[in-house]
Amino acid sequence: MMLPPRAALVLIAALALLGCRASGPSDEETPAAARLDGTIMEPHPARLELRSYRSPTTGKDRGYWVSIPAGTPPEGRWPLILFLHGLGERGDDPKRTLIHGVTKELGVKGRSLPFVVLGPQCPRLESEGASPSMWPSVRDEILGLADALIAEGLVDPERQYLTGLSMGGHGAWDFALHAPARFAAIAPVCGWGDPDQVHTLGTLPVWAFHGGRDQTIPAARSVAMIDSLRRVNPDARLTLYPDLGHNCWDQVYGGAALYAWFLEHRRRP
Repeated sequence: MMLPPRAALVLIAALALLGCRASGPSDEETPAAARLDGTIMEPHPARLELRSYRSPTTGKDRGYWVSIPAGTPPEGRWPLILFLHGLGERGDDPKRTLIHGVTKELGVKGRSLPFVVLGPQCPRLESEGASPSMWPSVRDEILGLADALIAEGLVDPERQYLTGLSMGGHGAWDFALHAPARFAAIAPVCGWGDPDQVHTLGTLPVWAFHGGRDQTIPAARSVAMIDSLRRVNPDARLTLYPDLGHNCWDQVYGGAALYAWFLEHRRRP
């Protein structure tokens, strides 16, 4: 299906403006991709644990996933990926969060990744007819779960990575804007944020992704964020998939390039 001429011109202009790739990331985009071949991944089959905590927001026990690789981490502690799901996975059943994204790669596809992965679930807090509750409403308690993994000795605090899809992409921008010194790198997928505030991330490594045919959250939302961020961080990256709609996350999380890119970064002083 061809893009309408006007839409095609807008997409081409955005690509030219940002100097970003029109195609999806391949495993060869980053030299560190070699670290995710079988020599690194296969010796570390993940143990996916369902844990719970008492939520100060809801006053109830809430479940969340923690994936822990087997064996000894190469640098003493594992790097952490905090993954934030989309709107449709909210609620009180953590199994719903295995439908898409990093948690699907681990829990459904049985993939091995050399990270501890934290997969919380956002509650439904709104009353009927109100705006849906999103990740900012539980930001502090979710970051508290990451702090607990650090205190447990599992996670290297200098290698905390943040990603999310759709509503979770918005959450990734939000969490990073409220704690820019916490993360080593972030990767919002088909998300949105406030272009007037994104400069506060400074030189934090950012790689955003979006489908060019996204009718749910237009790709212009990510274009605006990266365009604004590049005023202070010329290395901020955006990959647009011109033939994909809202679900570009299967392409992102199903490959190796993003995980390898994460491993290139440590938290900056």
